Amino acid sequence: MTNENRARRAMEESEERYRQLATDLQRTLDMSLDLITSFDAEGRFLTASASSTEILGYTPQELIGRPYQELVHPDDREVTAREDDLITGGTPTTAFQNRYFRKNGTVVWLEWAAVVLPGDPNMYCVARDITHRLSSEMRIRELNSGLQHQVRQLNGMRDIDQAISSGMDFSLTLRMILDHLVQV
Repeated sequence: MTNENRARRAMEESEERYRQLATDLQRTLDMSLDLITSFDAEGRFLTASASSTEILGYTPQELIGRPYQELVHPDDREVTAREDDLITGGTPTTAFQNRYFRKNGTVVWLEWAAVVLPGDPNMYCVARDITHRLSSEMRIRELNSGLQHQVRQLNGMRDIDQAISSGMDFSLTLRMILDHLVQV
């Protein structure tokens, strides 16, 4: 009876440690600003961290069992399916980008790291919302383009100024002015 009690007590303590470990792990995952998730072999959400609510507008419970392809932007579904094939074929990804629909219908850009482990049909993923980063990068490109245009205009004005100050032939100076106006 004593051995049975000790074995039962050891089993109960082991189960309690496991439950505590699982609780601690879930709390840690839920603290992440990134979406930490897993998909089964059919592409359905198995797990989702609490950040899914902030990133996608869906609670983890709303995502579990749902096919992830339903949330992928239609223009990104083909490339996402190809990336899925690579990952399930054993090639992990560390910076795959695609668009997802949030629950409210708006679009969010995600950057994924994903892997399928040998002998395990599930895919384990971390996704970061890069919407603001991409928007900022696009704005920087637009501003740079505008600055380059202004530099070209200033260079043209400088050339005209030099032509006038150097006493260049008036017809050549006029042609330079007209060429500059056409470019502007």
